[in-house]
This record gives sequence, C-alpha cells and structure tokens, in this order.
Amino acid sequence: PASTNPITGAATALTTHGATLNGIVNTDGLNATVEFEYGITPSYGTLVTATLSPITCTTDTAVEAVLSGLNLNTTYHYRIKTTTSQGVKVGASKSFATLPHAPAVTNLSAVYGVTSARLSADVNPDNANAVVTFEYGLTTDYGSSTPAWESPITSGQTVDGSVSGITPGVTYHYRVKAQNAGGTTYSEDSLFEAL
Repeated sequence: PASTNPITGAATALTTHGATLNGIVNTDGLNATVEFEYGITPSYGTLVTATLSPITCTTDTAVEAVLSGLNLNTTYHYRIKTTTSQGVKVGASKSFATLPHAPAVTNLSAVYGVTSARLSADVNPDNANAVVTFEYGLTTDYGSSTPAWESPITSGQTVDGSVSGITPGVTYHYRVKAQNAGGTTYSEDSLFEAL
C-alpha cells in the first residue's frame, strides 16, 4: 500500500523564541519517519523529528514538534514530511511568526491646564504593530481612556494623548497601556492635577 499524504497543521504555542508545529499522518500501516522542515525562507533548511516518530498507523494521527531557539519576531516557513519504504511525502507549506517582546514604556509626563491635559510617553513596540492608550481617573481603577494620537505604532517614539473635561483642582491618576502581539505593558501610575 502507498502511504497517505501528511497534512501540515497550524503552528501553536507561539512565543518570542519558540513554537509547536502540528500535523496529521496516516501511514496506511507502513512504518514512517515523521519530520518537519522549517526555516526563514520557503527553502526551509532545518529538519526536526516529530515527537511520535517513527510511527505506524492506519488512521489519522496527530503529531507535533516543539521548536525553541528561534529568532524573535520572525516569519518561518514549514511543512510536514514523512518517509516510508514507499518514498517521501510532504504536506503543504505554511508559515508562522514568532512573537515580539511586549512594548516598553518610559518617560511618562503630563502638561495640563484648567480643564484639559496633554499626556505623553515614550513607547517602543519592538517593531510590531502596537495599540497605545492613556488610562486616567480619580483612582488607580482609572475608568476612562483616550487613544494616543499616533496609535497604532510600529517603531519606538513619543506618543501623546489629550484629556478634556477634567475638574480644576482635582488630582487624577493616569498610566499608559501599550499592546502588541507579544503582550500588554502598563506604565507605572502617575498623577496630574488640573489647575
């Protein structure tokens, strides 16, 4: 009998430097070596053996390989590959991207007037698309937010946001929230007081 073509599954458990490659194999009762080819180009370049290899099966069976030591925030191409006495078969090529670091937030500041304030911070999203907002309120529960004018951003820069309708003489808490594929970062709590 001829072994059935393996199926390349979606990559899961993505991290900054790792991923799990998944696939389905049915070897029609033949003994098969199961591997994944992967690399930063469609030519792959690296082979990793699946955790269930060699394998002999007559029904669709899930297999996987856990990758580590990958480059940060990088697209990889991969496919599944089986080798039996009948030859080599490969699944479709797919791709995944490792995650960036969560954004870094520094230099929080506020310039304020009687009923409004301009909030600023430096945000570095690690070259990944990041949404940035300023949260503010009378307590550290905040309760209100306003988007940064520059959001979303993909490179490190100073971002600004405006708050209006605040009460003169009242102290407000505020912080920055920056979120990309690598996670969400909150700045430390800061205070401003309307004049």
